[in-house]
Amino acid sequence: MDRLGVDIGALAPVVRNVEGVVEMVLDATANFSVPLSAKRLFGWHAALFPMGYSGLTRIRVGAWRDDATGPMQVVSGPDHRRKVHYEGPGAGELKQVMPRFFNWANATASEPALIKAGLAHLWFVTRLPFDDGNGRIARAVTSAQSTLDTVLAKARFWGRWAQTPLNERQVKLLNRLLDGFDSKLNSSKWAAIAKCSPDTALRDINELVSLGVLVKSEAGGRSTAYELGQ
Repeated sequence: MDRLGVDIGALAPVVRNVEGVVEMVLDATANFSVPLSAKRLFGWHAALFPMGYSGLTRIRVGAWRDDATGPMQVVSGPDHRRKVHYEGPGAGELKQVMPRFFNWANATASEPALIKAGLAHLWFVTRLPFDDGNGRIARAVTSAQSTLDTVLAKARFWGRWAQTPLNERQVKLLNRLLDGFDSKLNSSKWAAIAKCSPDTALRDINELVSLGVLVKSEAGGRSTAYELGQ
């Protein structure tokens, strides 16, 4: 048996619910382009709770909660002095609100990927559609949304500039920016990453600026930084 191309046959067996988390996250990220649906989330939920229990408590698995034991609440403190911090919407509302969530999540984003992923997470954890595991599933939803929107943004970018002649260095550095370059990109960093001279790096950058592919960053600093144009 292998996982991610690594033979795990000789390893000690893992706890099943831990394996379920791994399966859910792998499906969310590897199959990010598969639309979110009730069936898909039910499968994730069943992977998290394969025995139908959360600790010693029997829960509904692979289905929306039904509030049979009371409303879904976020509480703290001992049983005799519990403090309710939040109460989710009634179970009867879930059949109406969840399809709206899927329609929004699966639609082309009008907002930045990070914003949409954050909104998806907030929406999910305030609806609390399952008896347990809502936080873990919300993080998987967020991961899928972030990955999908990043890939779509990258595809839209290259679709826009597909007919523009670019050299290998420029393509490499633009992809780094699209993937989320974690610092300011200036000519010296360009030269280091592309393994070229400073003069060549500056020439590459100036060509992209003239085309509108790159613009000068408004952030201050000792050297000029660049970012993707709109």
